[in-house]
Amino acid sequence: MKRIALRIGNFHVICRPSMEDTLESIYTSNRTVYDWLMASGSARILRGRAPVLVGPVGTEEIVVKHHVHGGLLAPITCDRFVSSARIISGMHAGDYLINHGIATPDWLFISWWRQGPWIRCESGVTFVAQGVDAADRFFGKADRSGASGVLATARRIGALVRHLHDIDFLHADANLMNFLCRDSGEIVLLDLDKCRVPSGPLPEIRKRWNLKRLFRSIRKQGIAHPVDLTESILSSVREGYRERPCQE
Repeated sequence: MKRIALRIGNFHVICRPSMEDTLESIYTSNRTVYDWLMASGSARILRGRAPVLVGPVGTEEIVVKHHVHGGLLAPITCDRFVSSARIISGMHAGDYLINHGIATPDWLFISWWRQGPWIRCESGVTFVAQGVDAADRFFGKADRSGASGVLATARRIGALVRHLHDIDFLHADANLMNFLCRDSGEIVLLDLDKCRVPSGPLPEIRKRWNLKRLFRSIRKQGIAHPVDLTESILSSVREGYRERPCQE
């Protein structure tokens, strides 16, 4: 997964080669991709805690997110940003998952720059079309196939979490909003900002903690959108987790 490193004015950039010309054009005008996309009039706003846009950039439709790193020491720690920032770790985590056959958006670029006492950053990943998050699939009106379709999706999510644990990977924010369910049945893992490439075997206690985090998310959504499927969904996730064969 080749990427290149660029310096465009005040912007430090790591990107796919296919994005180089587009990013150089945007950053040379001293604008961020986020601001450029917003000004283009073609951006759509996605829900989330951070400001997130989706729209066409060059030949790709991408999701662009802003991040902040640093504080008063940011100008001093700028060089350390590359090795320590969550966004960089998330990019490497995404590559690790793709290499292990797990669906997750491809990181097309990350960039960072100094702004006063802060280091600001933005990232762009591929937009995954024709999908809804698992909260909508389970408790909204997104799944028109009825209870059987909901429980089949829950089993696939359980199998995916087992796959992650088999390769010693921990999704630090394992909640329903970060499992995107596509019409094809594929589950796409989102929001890897807090994730890291594993450095060794994942302890069993952390696997159990990770599952409990997912179960809490299911119960929380079940309370917010009362349906009689919550316990069945939990059972199906457990079933999918158990049924996936252990990695040899």
